[in-house]
Amino acid sequence: MDFRKFNEVAELVGIAAVVASLIFVGLQMKQASDIAQNEVSLGIFATSLEISNEMNEYADIWIRGSRGDELDETEATIFGGLIQNLNNQAFFARSMRAQLGEDERLSTEVYNFARLLHENPGARKVWMEWQADYQPYRALKRVPLESESFSDQVREALKSMEEL
Repeated sequence: MDFRKFNEVAELVGIAAVVASLIFVGLQMKQASDIAQNEVSLGIFATSLEISNEMNEYADIWIRGSRGDELDETEATIFGGLIQNLNNQAFFARSMRAQLGEDERLSTEVYNFARLLHENPGARKVWMEWQADYQPYRALKRVPLESESFSDQVREALKSMEEL
């Protein structure tokens, strides 16, 4: 075998090694992405479980508040905290999924939270009041939003549910 043929074989082996290493890197990236998505899903589930436990602990307040019944100051504070926790859980779940490349406009979390508000008028009232109180502070943001806000997405989902 002359040197030229040996050189050609060595080049082919080198190209095959580069292709194999690129495939390996691609598989590692896919595995890392799958692990990250599973960690996000697990975190979302754990948070949902904690909120569910809180709702069970304060079931009477949750039921009466969701219907829009009168609550005393302590109960209203607890109920407002539950709504805030549900809002924050949905917001952060949507944000984490968006960071993993999922389309945040199609977020299940937005629609599930909007459905909860739609089905519980007392919760919706508290959430809408909270959003109205927070609105002046949104104007203070100095960084322009690249997409519509979570609350805008929830309002849009609520509007589409009302049209059903």
